[in-house]
Amino acid sequence: MIPSRRINKILLCASFTPPVNAGGGKNAYHFGTFLSKKGCQVTLLSLNRKGKEKSHDRSNGMNIIRLLYFNHNIFTKFLSLVIILPGYLWYVLRHPAVFIYGGNLLGFEAIIFFCWVFRKKVVFRSTMYREDDLETLILKRPLGNLRKWIFKKVSFYFSLSPAFTRSWMVQIGDTEKVFESVQGVDANIFSPGSPQISMAMRAKLDLPSDKLILITVGYVLKRKGFYDIIHTLAELGIPYLYLVVGNFSVSRDHYLFKYREEMETLYQLGTQKLGGNIKFVGPQENVQEYLQASDIFLLCSRREGFPNALLEAMSSGLPSIIRNLPDHYDFIAKDGKNIILFENPKELASKLTDIMDEPVFRKSLGTEARKSIMEQGSFEKLWTRIQAKLIDS
Repeated sequence: MIPSRRINKILLCASFTPPVNAGGGKNAYHFGTFLSKKGCQVTLLSLNRKGKEKSHDRSNGMNIIRLLYFNHNIFTKFLSLVIILPGYLWYVLRHPAVFIYGGNLLGFEAIIFFCWVFRKKVVFRSTMYREDDLETLILKRPLGNLRKWIFKKVSFYFSLSPAFTRSWMVQIGDTEKVFESVQGVDANIFSPGSPQISMAMRAKLDLPSDKLILITVGYVLKRKGFYDIIHTLAELGIPYLYLVVGNFSVSRDHYLFKYREEMETLYQLGTQKLGGNIKFVGPQENVQEYLQASDIFLLCSRREGFPNALLEAMSSGLPSIIRNLPDHYDFIAKDGKNIILFENPKELASKLTDIMDEPVFRKSLGTEARKSIMEQGSFEKLWTRIQAKLIDS
């Protein structure tokens, strides 16, 4: 049911915003774009590391604000709070509803506190299990008891999976404040393509028309499971092209620069093992076109929140094969119906071989995946539920 009262002015807070490609910030940006199209006034608030980005920008109907932040060391981070905290207060006071994307946003606790003091609605959403779930934030970080008190002040906790919900319940225990859902995807942008559209996309992107195309979207990191994928694909005996859409190299000022050697190692491994069967295309703005050009989506991550890439693939009607992470995908992924789950590289090879030989089954998986998104994973459905929860909280 659509709530009788609407919240039309919203502040989204994320550690990173585009052009930096980070999961939480990317989803905040896309959600803000969707809300702007719905007539909401949206401000996306983030941090401007070393002043390298514009402090104020406007994109897709949103105001994007980046507060100056020097992250050289503990001392400069502390000094940055002199700028950041007044900025948080200024924008909290001007918005009735605030969403916080992740526990890596410096001083996010202050945002929750300001919202509580000034009676604003505030929603906190973790982004990575075992990194910023409630147990990790409270038990494994300094000031855990203070954080526990702070989290009790949120309007509700946006849980991306049963695993996040369990972590909240262990630490806070208030079931009324849990909102469990995928983070949503714009189903109008990420939509299935007909065979004709798929061929047109292949021609546009200079991809072969006569090969099965597999695709993974995301940073080339060990935790994303690229080592297992590369070694598994090296054993396949049928024609295919494996597309990797995402950074495989980063500059010195990138927030993932510490993983540069890891990325380089995986890039070299893929090139050596797969040769012309792999294509690293780097980060792309037109991800939906690459998905429409592809046949099968692969996700081999060993640790996730809920990946945007999986929702985008499902919304695009792609059959998806993903590593089973218990309590992560249960409420949207139905093994064998709208998705294929695997436990280990050997099982990945077996299921990948089976699905490659079954075009009718692949089509059925993709159709059911799209249906699942339209029923419970689209921004449209998500926003209706969130508004109702905000008004009731």
